[in-house]
Amino acid sequence: MKHFSHFSASSLSKSIFLFLFCALPGFAQIGGKDAFQFLQLPASSQVAGIGSENVSLVDRNVGLVWQNPALLSDTMNHDLMMTVHPYYAGIFHSHLQYATRIKDSGLWSFGMSYFNYGKMDQTLANGTSVGSFNPNEFAVSASKSHTIGLFTLGGTLKFAASQLSPGYNAAAVLADFGGVFKHPKQQLSVGLVVKNIGFPIKNYNQDEDITMPLDVQLGTTFKPAHLPVRISVTAQKLYQFDISYNDPSLNKQVTFDGTSEQKEESVLSKGFRHIVIGTEVLLSKNFHFRAGYNALIRRDLRMQTKAGVAGISWGFMIRIKRFEFSFTRAYYHVVGGTNYIGLVVNTRDLFPGKNR
Repeated sequence: MKHFSHFSASSLSKSIFLFLFCALPGFAQIGGKDAFQFLQLPASSQVAGIGSENVSLVDRNVGLVWQNPALLSDTMNHDLMMTVHPYYAGIFHSHLQYATRIKDSGLWSFGMSYFNYGKMDQTLANGTSVGSFNPNEFAVSASKSHTIGLFTLGGTLKFAASQLSPGYNAAAVLADFGGVFKHPKQQLSVGLVVKNIGFPIKNYNQDEDITMPLDVQLGTTFKPAHLPVRISVTAQKLYQFDISYNDPSLNKQVTFDGTSEQKEESVLSKGFRHIVIGTEVLLSKNFHFRAGYNALIRRDLRMQTKAGVAGISWGFMIRIKRFEFSFTRAYYHVVGGTNYIGLVVNTRDLFPGKNR
């Protein structure tokens, strides 16, 4: 007879943050009903610093391919990006992304995203300890792009797997499809991507199908002439207009006659939930400052009485010789933020003669 796993008090905080971490990107699905929602989190410190969503930024950062495969370009050949994202209560996220030219098939990018939620105690319903386990999820990907005139089209194929407790695991095959338009004269680009179209190859439960964390995003990035500023505006969750989470126990208002009724959110407020705004101040080629605002995170992760800095992010990039270091502080809740630390390096510079 199989027993459900229960967590001891020492693992309670990890369990809570495991739930929050999986649910962060999925509020448009009303409470995070989709599986593999970790696929929606940013892979690079740069993207995390400009609001956690971007599909139009044309830059030499191979981590952008995770956001939109059409952003893969020849300038990224042999670039390697490594990101570490230490979270709360022993939860740890890391991502690797690499681009290389393969003979006869052109430039490809390969990635791996890994999440480890820390060690947890496993007990039976009566409290008897039966050991411990490490919930984890990972995804591997391969991306390709092709440019036709001012347009670039790209695709990413992913394999994702999740094991949240012994005997409770799932796997799926997913794909992203994107496009980017680059203005021929101005530093202006527009990106469109459909993310995480796919199907499960193994469900958590045999009698219950899981759904994929579908997303449709449209964005633009523009750098005004003679100004060291680059601005990005991205709209997320475009497959559904109303992505608000309506909690009947909280969203109430008292009328003049003393009765309570459901508080309705305005059309403007619902529309603004989709918007992500990011800014980069290009102080020099070796130092950039970044800041971002994610309206969905701010609205859905605020407390009832205050929002604090939820949905706000900031960071910087510093380039020292062959190495590009980056740091981002992203605030998902009023209780505090989390850090992204990134490194981008071209392996051709590290090992000249071995990479061609």
